[in-house]
Amino acid sequence: MWPLLSIEEDLNKFCQLAIKFGASDAKPIKAEDIIVRNWVRLKCQYGCGGYGKRLTCPPYSPKPEELRKVLKEYEWAVRGFPGCVT
Repeated sequence: MWPLLSIEEDLNKFCQLAIKFGASDAKPIKAEDIIVRNWVRLKCQYGCGGYGKRLTCPPYSPKPEELRKVLKEYEWAVRGFPGCVT
């Protein structure tokens, strides 16, 4: 059974995991503060050598309209750095 943690402890744990799995840094942010732009998917497709190489990148990642709907169901998120894999 998993121990019950506070939201701060959970977010800290997820930030540490993001760094463990390759992020150079990670920060908790309010999900409502995430701005999803339509052009980002095209930038990935035409400007990133990592396009289609990871399940977290387009074309496998959610489309902008899908992501906006999902984010409305969350209070917090973890922002990992860097973004695009080249």
